[in-house]
Amino acid sequence: MLLDAGDDQHKVRLHIWWPDDRVPEQIHNHAWYFSSTVLTGALRFQIYQTAPEGEAKLRYRSMPPQRDRTGYRMRQMGSATLVCAFDALLREGTIYTLNHQVFHRVANANDGVTGTIIIHGPFLREYSDIMADEPIDQQQEIRVHHFTIPELRSRVEAFLTAMER
Repeated sequence: MLLDAGDDQHKVRLHIWWPDDRVPEQIHNHAWYFSSTVLTGALRFQIYQTAPEGEAKLRYRSMPPQRDRTGYRMRQMGSATLVCAFDALLREGTIYTLNHQVFHRVANANDGVTGTIIIHGPFLREYSDIMADEPIDQQQEIRVHHFTIPELRSRVEAFLTAMER
């Protein structure tokens, strides 16, 4: 996170996808609306909608960590069928905005580093939904990896090198 106003109203984040991040993430939505700009590289960006003839997915609710915990918790909320309603390559300079309810996923779409800067608004609810192909262990907390200072320095330097190209 680059900026946290501390009032839960807006946050600024830098997302970086590395050349080996070619596998699309799970289809999901967020607890907030956001706008994003592709700074370098390209993303494959897909939007999904529920539809009776779609692909069957397991629907999970991702709950943020409680005060005495360090990881996200998942709770199965049934299933749904989804169809891909939009599939595009978003190149450097592309700006897009999404509502908190929109199901989507992204993946790095080039052989180099892809970076985006994201501004997200206030939390509109306390969860996000994740659509999964396989069951997710609801007993296991999903921990967020926090980089050490040397790891962060190395990654930021690699990203800045990519931005100079």
